[in-house]
Amino acid sequence: MKAKLILSGLLFCLLGSSSCHFLISQNIDERIVGGEPVIPFIFPFAASIQCSGYHFCGGALISDTILISAGHCVISSCPISSLRVFVHRHNINLPPTAENSTVFTVVQISRHPKYNGVNYENDISVWKLRKIVSYDEPLKFAMLDKGDLSREGTKTMALGWGYQKFGVPVLSSTLLFVNLPIVNPSICKRIYEKYFFMGKQLCVGGDVANKDTCQGDSGGGLFVTDSSGKIFIVGIVSWGYECGRVGYPGVYTKISSFLDWIHDTVNSLN
Repeated sequence: MKAKLILSGLLFCLLGSSSCHFLISQNIDERIVGGEPVIPFIFPFAASIQCSGYHFCGGALISDTILISAGHCVISSCPISSLRVFVHRHNINLPPTAENSTVFTVVQISRHPKYNGVNYENDISVWKLRKIVSYDEPLKFAMLDKGDLSREGTKTMALGWGYQKFGVPVLSSTLLFVNLPIVNPSICKRIYEKYFFMGKQLCVGGDVANKDTCQGDSGGGLFVTDSSGKIFIVGIVSWGYECGRVGYPGVYTKISSFLDWIHDTVNSLN
């Protein structure tokens, strides 16, 4: 369900050392591995970002015209006129009219000014949308975590239409979810070294085989439900090593570290 970076094959672990070193390729790995189908439309803020009808990234609606996604989901190969964003979507193989989906065009995209396409630091973007097709169902949004819900040990949920197995390039037709724990960021720092940015990223999962996000899940949200039942987005699917491999957590952009930038960007777009 998610889009992760594919870390290149040059992964070499020195004998007698716990340190593994990676070279990151420019490819994007998006997916949800080991997920289960959600109840249709229970997460209507989960977005499918499509270029000329092909799903390539996820996102989360945070207001009636604002989407949040990954920085690496901003791709130069797709002109903005060919982009469409769909919410209230379950089966992306069905026509949107069959699911009463809301359809948006993209007016403007703002990627973090310090986004780094090599190591995926500051991997976040804000999209200004214009509604072109809608139904009577009111739009629903995910709330932004202020840091209270993105602590070690918190159980999260990732959503997406990405690959269900690493290396098998087949998107899920239906929206899937997978539950993953936030783990100590020092684990990701030890494994990924200079490619993990403490304070800016969350280290998630890696404790159970075949439970992860994958190619096609990039940009999608990592969510937590608070004690009152409200759903908050705590992270954005960014990258990882393969999909669902034990000992290799996924890396997610930490929402609470970018709140000021998000609010300033939304104000400027509006």
